[in-house]
Amino acid sequence: MGNHTTKVQSQSSTYTEDLLKVQKLATFKFSKGEYECAACHYKVALALAYKIHGKYHQEVASIYNSLSHVMICLGKYEEAYEILREALEVGMQVCDRESPLIKDIWKNIGSVFKEQGKFPESLVCYEKVLSISSTPTTPETPQGQSFGDMSEALQEIAIVYKSQGKYEEALSVLKRSLESSEAGFASLEASEEDTAKIYNIIGGIYFEQKDFVSAFAYYNKALRIQKKEECVPQKDIIETYMNIASVCKACEEFDEAIEYSNEALEEVELSESGSLCELYNTIGTIYAQKGELNEAMKWYIKALDVCARKLGGDHPSMGEIYDNMGARYTKQKNYTTALQCYKKALEIRAKAFKNEHLKIAESYDNIGDAYRNLEKADDSMNYYSMGLVMRQHILGEEHILVAESHLKMGKLSVEFKTNQGLKSLKESLRIYEKLFGKDNLATQEVLRLIDAVNANGRTSLGLNFQMMTKIPPMVGSMEIDANC
Repeated sequence: MGNHTTKVQSQSSTYTEDLLKVQKLATFKFSKGEYECAACHYKVALALAYKIHGKYHQEVASIYNSLSHVMICLGKYEEAYEILREALEVGMQVCDRESPLIKDIWKNIGSVFKEQGKFPESLVCYEKVLSISSTPTTPETPQGQSFGDMSEALQEIAIVYKSQGKYEEALSVLKRSLESSEAGFASLEASEEDTAKIYNIIGGIYFEQKDFVSAFAYYNKALRIQKKEECVPQKDIIETYMNIASVCKACEEFDEAIEYSNEALEEVELSESGSLCELYNTIGTIYAQKGELNEAMKWYIKALDVCARKLGGDHPSMGEIYDNMGARYTKQKNYTTALQCYKKALEIRAKAFKNEHLKIAESYDNIGDAYRNLEKADDSMNYYSMGLVMRQHILGEEHILVAESHLKMGKLSVEFKTNQGLKSLKESLRIYEKLFGKDNLATQEVLRLIDAVNANGRTSLGLNFQMMTKIPPMVGSMEIDANC
């Protein structure tokens, strides 16, 4: 009997040592962006944890949670969600409902919903995270568990609002996040790194509103903080450089955009971590917009190669690359090949997101553009209509993307002499006026087109509707002082 017990204890000790080794290896592979490999190691770790502890143990829930994070990075959102359900079931049995692990599981569930475009469900999860972060754990900590955790939860909520086009709400939440971050900094619970993240999100809001001056100011504010802070994650600095490059590209300052992209590229090479896929893809778009289409294609091919190796051929990032390749072929007036690229992007996105998603609506729009260029008006209108319906369902009736869908449909109808053009243009105008006011430049452009249609029956003015999206509408009046 004694020998048997000793043997069991020895075997258990071996399993425990193996578990620690496998978890360390999984974490290392994840940090290097080798997600498929990391997922395999976490699955081995999960099997070992089951042998050691059984199902209902905190370590099992923790490994499930780590595995879900890898799946999110791989774009396997349905699989991530099922793993998180298991994590939550186990965690609720063995942990306090306001423990850091439960909070992190809810955060990851919120991330899955956000990536799937399920914004209301995502907000519910992030509100749970905020509630846990705000709950006092002892009489000595009346302010809650962590100022940093509260700030992070508020940032996630703001990002969801931004994705919905609710910019006022997003800026209001970020103001709270800044206050929480500053309180944490004063009490040594947070660093200015958190403030830099907030400035990056604010910059993104202004970027979406086409207020490139404010976006540039906030991104630079974030970069200054990151450069002076120690131990800032390399990926955060890379993101900031690419954000600034995107502003430069939007303003057609291509040399500056390439310069910032090269700074980001150096950071990637120094850190030897993170995926180069997005970076290569973004550099390709800069060269494409600059008119250097062959150079753009070189970067897109590099992006495809890295993405396929690191993330897999069905990752949503592959859809982004094919989308940009389609735009490149469109510039060359090779509309048939552009259509093939856009359809490939749609195929990848439909597989990744399953249900309605803004990226699928974007693909519908791009395919509609390709058919319009091929002078296949019925096919074009069909895809534009599908994009409009999906955007209305996700975003509601009064969002800038919905207005842009109406605008595309209106222009198409006018060009091909159908009867729905004026109706669609007027609906676009109504939304623009409500969002931006009657004096906004974008609103005035739509109004001028409607006047031209009323006067001539169809427009011959050749208005550039893609350029209209570059006009900087100022949404709302709330501002947060960036000291810029």
